[in-house]
Amino acid sequence: MYPSVGFSYQWSLLYQVDFKKQQFDVAPVVLGRLIVVIGLESPWPLIYTFVCYPFASVFGSIKIVTLVGLFLLLNNLCYISLGSVLGVYSKRVPQGMIASTIVSQISLVAAGFFTKLPPALDWIRYISPFYWSFRGILKSCFKWNDTLECFKGSAEVGATQCYLEYHAAIDQYKERGINVATYNDPTSNTVYLEYICLVLLLLCMNILIFLKAWFVCRSFERQSNRASLGTEGRPSLSRVDSISYVILSRFGSDQDEDRNVARRLIRSISSNLSARFNSVEEPASAVGENMSSEVTPPSDGIPKHNSMRQHVLQRLKSSNVF
Repeated sequence: MYPSVGFSYQWSLLYQVDFKKQQFDVAPVVLGRLIVVIGLESPWPLIYTFVCYPFASVFGSIKIVTLVGLFLLLNNLCYISLGSVLGVYSKRVPQGMIASTIVSQISLVAAGFFTKLPPALDWIRYISPFYWSFRGILKSCFKWNDTLECFKGSAEVGATQCYLEYHAAIDQYKERGINVATYNDPTSNTVYLEYICLVLLLLCMNILIFLKAWFVCRSFERQSNRASLGTEGRPSLSRVDSISYVILSRFGSDQDEDRNVARRLIRSISSNLSARFNSVEEPASAVGENMSSEVTPPSDGIPKHNSMRQHVLQRLKSSNVF
């Protein structure tokens, strides 16, 4: 969960650059990320289950081990998605780390593993991935007819054997909403509800990531439309820097002083074009003379020893575009 906060924050910066350039749509980007996360994170819980359970001497059934591995897989994906949501919506990585610590601890406490929550806060467990995973693993591993050693057993199973249903821990789990190993209760043996809830939590968190990316994409589209339209058909001054960079790159110059000169030239040209749109009755020749006189920057602002800037100025003055 914690690494996904930083990775998702960096990923959000990258998709903002892509959306600003309008290279990709939102749905393929978010769906591709989800596929990559599922593909890279899915094998490890299954490998852990099939390796650790035989060493712990609890490898009684392939079906039980597979069910437990799937619960661990979904739990892992849910917490990775939860960290991704916090990373995408956080303005800085430390804020996302703090929020992930608070959320993860609340989800663990709400699972019913440590203590019982007050009735007013009992609803929190239903949005905790750990609650559904822990509940599903218990249902998969323990049945009502399982036995354990005790001092005074039952005649049905042996003098020193008792049914697991009568253990104190099972009663505590029932009080915390985890109904497991109960006789004549079919819900204590089925795990479909737990799987469905984990999948829904995973989908909801990825929908939140999609909504964040969608709103960012729409905001960039609105900014692009405003920049292309300008104000009442006039050239937009927000493109001054980009135009100056294009001009300087064609002449092979990247100095700060050259950028300042180019900015002044483009702003002067833009102001002349704006004046041309405002004054329709003014003759075109007069506008061209004004443009030529205003485009020329003051000679004291441009050092004469810099031949590159002189070359840029000459090309701009002689260009038919401007």
